[in-house]
Amino acid sequence: MRLKSVFLTLLIILVSTLAYVACGRQKLEWKGTITEKDGVVIVKNPKEPLYENAEFNIVQDLKIGQPSGKPEDMLSEIREIEVDANGNIYAVEFKENHIRVFDRNGLYLRTIGRPGQGPGEFGEPGNVHVNPAGEVMATDGGSQSVKVFSPDGTYLRQYFLKAFYPVKMDYSREGDLLYVMTFSMEPPGFQLFRLDSRTGESLSLATWPMPLPDPKRASIFDPIMSFDVMPDDRLLYGCPMEGYEIQIFSPQGRLEKRILKDWDPQPVTSKEKEAVLKEREKRSPSDQTPLDFPKFHPPYRVVTSDDQERIIVYVYSEYTGEPSQKTPGLFDVFDKEGRYIAHIHFPFSTLTESPLWKGGKLYTVEPDEEGYLYIVRYAVEFKF
Repeated sequence: MRLKSVFLTLLIILVSTLAYVACGRQKLEWKGTITEKDGVVIVKNPKEPLYENAEFNIVQDLKIGQPSGKPEDMLSEIREIEVDANGNIYAVEFKENHIRVFDRNGLYLRTIGRPGQGPGEFGEPGNVHVNPAGEVMATDGGSQSVKVFSPDGTYLRQYFLKAFYPVKMDYSREGDLLYVMTFSMEPPGFQLFRLDSRTGESLSLATWPMPLPDPKRASIFDPIMSFDVMPDDRLLYGCPMEGYEIQIFSPQGRLEKRILKDWDPQPVTSKEKEAVLKEREKRSPSDQTPLDFPKFHPPYRVVTSDDQERIIVYVYSEYTGEPSQKTPGLFDVFDKEGRYIAHIHFPFSTLTESPLWKGGKLYTVEPDEEGYLYIVRYAVEFKF
């Protein structure tokens, strides 16, 4: 009887503890608001995330690259990485004017494109995307076009763009809509437009006027335009000119949602100013023009999404100038409704402002202490 009594007592304690934890979880309440105006949903978020102690577990499971050895395993200046449905990894090598392809285990497969101005050649590759048909699409600033290759790397066709310079590209999951962000000098600024590959129709979604380059301004801290096609084909767009706001467009190009968040401005530090001046001195030793530095960083840098329709916003990383001294970054995480749920710290240095989140993995480009580059893949788990 005594053992039975002890057992019942322990059972009661266990049940009470579980009930307390469950109640504690139920008490978590998001403190923002969701309203609607003129058919657009407006989500307003507080500074604090819903989960203050969210866990972000990250384990490295692949590293591609080496400082010496076979040429195909030595990486140069990587502009962007992409991953297809089979886990193959595509790296745009800007200096080499080609795209290098590795399988999901890091084994070199092939090189796509070569330097030049002809069909299938790159003058200045910048962005790569694998569309639903498995075709490899890449922007080329040299020819102001998007070049298309078959999965085995055979050149197929190209789209010429009515713009000065293609900056970023993405494709709808259905395979019909091509989104391209371009830069032009007349007038100076960026434009985001959607091209329907079936009809050839082009629709302008957003423009961002930009002042002409000013040698007196430290433009490295200027806000930038970014976008990403979400798993449900909605378009995620951000340009933090006047505050922390993210927009979501329907596949038809209609503004559906505005996501706003309160934020504390992050000051531009004296250390960062010194890094900018040191970098300028290396590049132009005779240039002694005083620089105008902003007081604060923009609210965020880049918006992107993962396979779970979470919105992941790259908030801040201290500017150091030296690639090998890049500092860890901070990210805000929103759920698919636009509610701010977590603030995470990425503990590794990455050269890509928009790390790729795909298939439960995180892909980055990272330097070692000597400046050699590596493509690194991490298994990622969020715990809320």
